[in-house]
Amino acid sequence: MDKRTLCILSLSLIITVAMSQTNYCNKVNPLIGTNGMGHTFPGACVPFGIVQLSPDTDTVPHNINGEYQPRVYDYCAGYQYRDKTIVGFSHTHLSGTGHSDLGDFLVMPYSGERKLNPGTADNPDSGYRSRFSHDTEKTRPGYYEVILEDDNIKAQLTATTHAGIHKYTFEKDAAQSIILDMNHGIYNYDGKVLWANIRVENDTLITGYRITNGWSRVNYTYFAMSFSKKIADYGYQDMEKVMYNGFWRRFDLNHHFPEIGGRKVAAWFDFVPDGDETLEIKMALSAVSTDGALKNLKVETDGLSFDDLALRAADTWQKALSVIEVQGTEDQMAMFYTSLYHTMINPSVYMDVDGNYRGIDHNIHKAEGFTNYTIFSVWDTFRAMHPLLNIIAKQRSKDIVNSMIAHYEQSVHHALPVWSHNGNENWCMIGYHSVAVLADAIAKGIDIDKDKALEAMVSSSSVPYYDNTQVYSEKGLVPFEKSPNAASLTLEYSYDDWAVYNTAKLLGREDIAEIYKSRALNYKNIFDRELGFARPKYSDGTWKKDFSLLKTSGEGFIEGNSWNYSFFVPQDVLGLIDEMGGDKAFIEKLDSLFTMHLPDEFFAETEDVTREGLMGNYVHGNEPSHHIAYLYAWTSEPWKTQQRVREIMNRMYRNNIDGLCGNDDCGQMSAWYVFSAMGFYPVCPGTDQYVLGAPYMPDMKINLEDGKTFEIKAPKVSDKNCYIKRVLLNGEELRNGYITQDQIMRGGVLEFDMTSRPNKKRAFAGAQMPYSLL
Repeated sequence: MDKRTLCILSLSLIITVAMSQTNYCNKVNPLIGTNGMGHTFPGACVPFGIVQLSPDTDTVPHNINGEYQPRVYDYCAGYQYRDKTIVGFSHTHLSGTGHSDLGDFLVMPYSGERKLNPGTADNPDSGYRSRFSHDTEKTRPGYYEVILEDDNIKAQLTATTHAGIHKYTFEKDAAQSIILDMNHGIYNYDGKVLWANIRVENDTLITGYRITNGWSRVNYTYFAMSFSKKIADYGYQDMEKVMYNGFWRRFDLNHHFPEIGGRKVAAWFDFVPDGDETLEIKMALSAVSTDGALKNLKVETDGLSFDDLALRAADTWQKALSVIEVQGTEDQMAMFYTSLYHTMINPSVYMDVDGNYRGIDHNIHKAEGFTNYTIFSVWDTFRAMHPLLNIIAKQRSKDIVNSMIAHYEQSVHHALPVWSHNGNENWCMIGYHSVAVLADAIAKGIDIDKDKALEAMVSSSSVPYYDNTQVYSEKGLVPFEKSPNAASLTLEYSYDDWAVYNTAKLLGREDIAEIYKSRALNYKNIFDRELGFARPKYSDGTWKKDFSLLKTSGEGFIEGNSWNYSFFVPQDVLGLIDEMGGDKAFIEKLDSLFTMHLPDEFFAETEDVTREGLMGNYVHGNEPSHHIAYLYAWTSEPWKTQQRVREIMNRMYRNNIDGLCGNDDCGQMSAWYVFSAMGFYPVCPGTDQYVLGAPYMPDMKINLEDGKTFEIKAPKVSDKNCYIKRVLLNGEELRNGYITQDQIMRGGVLEFDMTSRPNKKRAFAGAQMPYSLL
């Protein structure tokens, strides 16, 4: 690091610490979850930005000639810690997903022999990739650094909301060049890039775009890219034979021609040596146009150096992470702030600085009065990620909900997002869970157009051709012969329908509420009371035969088994207890879930369930189980939640590279941790309640947007003292098994008196018990 940079960073640290007493960025470990199942990336971004500039460490394709390549699953975020080489640095990444896309516009610096293909991990010298060592990696929120060993180039990355900023330091007197690979991608395959284009606008500026056909089916991504020194020479190669070149053939297209186009383009740029070993690159993105990208580039980076922008990114993260202040051990704080960090990557801003954005209809719209967002992994994030934003970032939550409503208005299906990103609905997973996001926002007092929201919710639940919703509405269940996920669909539709019911009830629409209250009880139609578990049915009313409670495939459930999925009735836990045989039987089932053994054979065919994510038969590595430990609150033994939650936190979240037991799923796994560390959790989004668990650390403070604070104190808490003796809210005993949104947002102090023995007298009845429909 040069002396100027060191001086600036040191001054920034002094100012930051003086202002807040804690440098929260230093508590974050972006490498957590980068090995194995977490599918997180270590590179640079700012909170909720559209750019995630990060290293990609291999080029495993999604398929070869249509045949799925299982190893690609490891590269959902482009990076695996175990790898020995870096292919390059691309500008877009999804955080923690179990399927993937993006990896747009890969840049790789070099000073040796020009190679226009990435080579292989087994033979790095066959391509432009480079060896590296984790000893030279430095990563923190908004910043990444590594030495590319083959040419001894120091790479430094930072970001703004719309731009990725590179700084490459070459050896003295070495050539300075880059590859811009327009064909590289995550979950790539032969033909994914439909067209790529580059224009050399002048000797320090290029623009371009590419259109891809991946998980985002027609994804338009434009860029504007500026260089800190002049281009000396450039060219490209299209790795696909051009079958028609028209009268372009009169030019030498591959060398020093300012308009580059093709399907598998790898371009190269050499720069004028000027005695300075550093090359700085700024690349801004837009989904609208190169003009939009240029505006983004100018507004966010004009006149600012890499060091300036790195400091700005650090300051942005410092302010974002300071929303919750905690005290704990170094490992606890690292895990907490890394989790909080992971909840601030997606959704991502999806509009230019002038408000223009590409809609779900692929037309260009202007966001009026809101910031437009994309990347809605709703099957995951409705559970805790969006409820967390309703506490710590209410304005952002409002913008996200308005983005979802805009999606509905532009959708030819008249539907809210199922799983959408970058101007496309990708239809991943099941349910219509955006209705739960809107319901929770309304219940938590987010200021949106409630009537329009309810209209969108009803419409989204009524698309007749979407995943058996027609037969579900007619029969009250999805028959097993209609879908291999029939039982999961019935359970999740029932909850979503409750979300519509409760919203309609809050808005005084009894006509709608009456219809959806009945549908909210459809879960009962697939409960086998003799068995005590959910079980798929056929249209004729008969149960699936040869049924296994343990298998995670072929039994009517998606990414789970009946043991886990049967507990997904968050809207009517008392009704669920009755279906399972009453309080005693329900407790026995919960206890067994956490302690029984699930042999590998029962999840061998399910990509998203692994041994690392299991605690007994409880699957924390996937979302359908995330609320289960809190269900003891409805029983005669609520203290068991306190012990189970702490055990999950200790076992499933660790401050190391493989510290996540499953995909982080756009922040949901991390949001679970943040909530559980605070001592409460939104079991049923759409109510205004958070079910009490127990704090994980002795002192936490939420800095609310209106200037108020909400403190959570548990001075005696520890692994031994994990049980609650009593709870005080603002000095008065809180006898409920829950706390409400209003109680949190008014500010105050929630204090837990912790002990080593469960307080078996502390159980809940009547209004003290958390919400249940019946």
